[in-house]
Amino acid sequence: MEMFEWTPYSPPKLSESFRVTTSQFESGKTQRYYKGKSPRKWFLQFRVRVAEMLEIRDFYRARKGPFEAFLWTEPHSGDLVTVRFSGDSLDIESQWKRNLETGELEVCFGTFAVTFEEVL
Repeated sequence: MEMFEWTPYSPPKLSESFRVTTSQFESGKTQRYYKGKSPRKWFLQFRVRVAEMLEIRDFYRARKGPFEAFLWTEPHSGDLVTVRFSGDSLDIESQWKRNLETGELEVCFGTFAVTFEEVL
């Protein structure tokens, strides 16, 4: 299984939840049922140079977006987690600069965000 090894621009935002169903009875009593853990999700932001941006884009394409799972080291715990991209698209915003010698525009940075979802 492939490994995602790029470092985000800022620490990932973690979202964690549990599936709980609540039933309210006529007597006023409430009962809760634990349905299991929901997959954890991490929101990562990147601001990287062109070469790194293209590497991450190629990794996304090779996984066919959210289709194929991969390994990632969760930075909060250091655990190796099996995840997949959550979302059907990768939207990259490029930042350009003008080459002073040639006058042509060149891409200098790519800024984008991805969400990883844990595979349970």
